[in-house]
Amino acid sequence: MSDARTDRIDNAVSAGAELLGFLSREGPITPKQARLVIEAAVRAVVPNAKDWEVRESATRIAEELEAEGGKRGHDC
Repeated sequence: MSDARTDRIDNAVSAGAELLGFLSREGPITPKQARLVIEAAVRAVVPNAKDWEVRESATRIAEELEAEGGKRGHDC
């Protein structure tokens, strides 16, 4: 079950990931840089977000994207 806090964190993780996608067009991004961008995006929306909340959200979103990709196949 999702609540408003979880939804805000999920939305911020997604926004951070989108930003990383745009940044990666300009050059490589290290894992530490990616983590910093995601954490900053989340903390801009939920200042007291815990590290485990960010990790759980990122894991949940990645799993959803993988499942969605599996349903669609490779139609790119």
